[in-house]
Amino acid sequence: MFGTFSNPRPATAQQKKYDVQLLRQLSSGWVAKLPMLNATVTRTELILQPYGFNPPPAARIPGTYIRRVSSEPVDVFPAICIEMRGGSSFFLMVNWDQEEEFVNALRSFQVPSKLIQWLPQLPSIYVRRLIRQIMTL
Repeated sequence: MFGTFSNPRPATAQQKKYDVQLLRQLSSGWVAKLPMLNATVTRTELILQPYGFNPPPAARIPGTYIRRVSSEPVDVFPAICIEMRGGSSFFLMVNWDQEEEFVNALRSFQVPSKLIQWLPQLPSIYVRRLIRQIMTL
């Protein structure tokens, strides 16, 4: 199955946590979506979990499904664009002092382009469904 939603595992030495916000584009411009998300980058996946007393299940995105990560300023926000295989993308905002570290952590589990030909094709409907779920967090 493409992305899964479950309770996050406890952080280990190989995981790093970041406070992030989703950015949405409206007709009036870009806005940061609340609540803040706890983003955990492991060796193999990105886990997005909303803060709160009774949060919904975490969104788990395997690193092999991320095609490209880049820092791109969006309006007044220093944003990080995460492009998924299948063409979908979403934007996250992280504290300015953690931005470079967050981008490097996300790039660390990306598969080199020469190995992509051996990865199974990911149906774009799964990517769009996961992006929609992330936007509802």
